[in-house]
Amino acid sequence: MTPKSGAARAILGLEGGGTAEVTASDGTVVELLASRAFPPGSTLTMRRGDDPRPLRIKVRGSKRLADEGERPFRVEGRFVDLTREQRDTLLSAVRADEDH
Repeated sequence: MTPKSGAARAILGLEGGGTAEVTASDGTVVELLASRAFPPGSTLTMRRGDDPRPLRIKVRGSKRLADEGERPFRVEGRFVDLTREQRDTLLSAVRADEDH
């Protein structure tokens, strides 16, 4: 999985409101900071910018962090039905943010 750093990551809009920030991913497994928690086994649907295709994650678990910031929940899961183009775009954004 791509290592975490203090730089900002790809910000995604959550279906039903809120945002999520990708903090680590290898293209299959993903870790997010989210504005709300999701139960294990649920499918989290997000959108990136103006891309009409949704990004879906099968949630492995979520945990409230001590930080009460804008995105206080760490959510871990795996991508579902991710196209190669979506995977490449998302990983490019995460890697570009690591370089800054």
